Amino acid sequence: MGGRPNLVYSPGPGLSPGTLDLGPSGPDLGPDLDLIWDLDLSLTIIIFQYLVMDYYCGGDLLTLLSKFEDRLPEEMAKFYIAEMILAIDSIHCLRYVHRDIKPDNVLLDANGHIRLADFGFVKKLQKWDRTYTLCGTPEYMPPEVVQGKGHDCRVDVWALGCLLYEMLHGFPPFYEEELPALFEQIMQASWPRSRSRSASAPHLRHLRHPHHQALLRGS
Repeated sequence: MGGRPNLVYSPGPGLSPGTLDLGPSGPDLGPDLDLIWDLDLSLTIIIFQYLVMDYYCGGDLLTLLSKFEDRLPEEMAKFYIAEMILAIDSIHCLRYVHRDIKPDNVLLDANGHIRLADFGFVKKLQKWDRTYTLCGTPEYMPPEVVQGKGHDCRVDVWALGCLLYEMLHGFPPFYEEELPALFEQIMQASWPRSRSRSASAPHLRHLRHPHHQALLRGS
């Protein structure tokens, strides 16, 4: 599927159904659909009924992890983290911050490629802007979110590191049953140094391609 979406509307009594030509700039669909329009997704919107999107039959990254006893082979982890960098970079270029990067929100298509999902906490920021909402999944929150000091696109980079750790070790770097203990762990940057990682895992640093330096800087 591709191209701009069509708006299929269901008119009131006495009128005929039809399809609205959106044109190159698109209609005013309201703030809730601004992100969908900016990302140029393939979809059909049926007013007051359904939001129809592409079907991803590969499940999500969390399910994939469970099939490998929660730890992916390092070459597979490198592939998925590289695609995650590209996905996050694409929304950051549009000045959006996702704020809920985690295995559940990474969908897989029929060929095993990823699609970033669940934009419920997404926020559009202008350059140098910060936002102060406490949101996301606690295990993947960075210290600045926990402290409420304001955060920007770099929160997604922190969550990406947590995701990479989980793919390699089988559990997130920060985990406690009680939230206060979890937040203290995050603030102290205290995570278990698992011995299960092989000697080749540090080579994942080569993902720091020059193209991704702007993502790492949050600019």
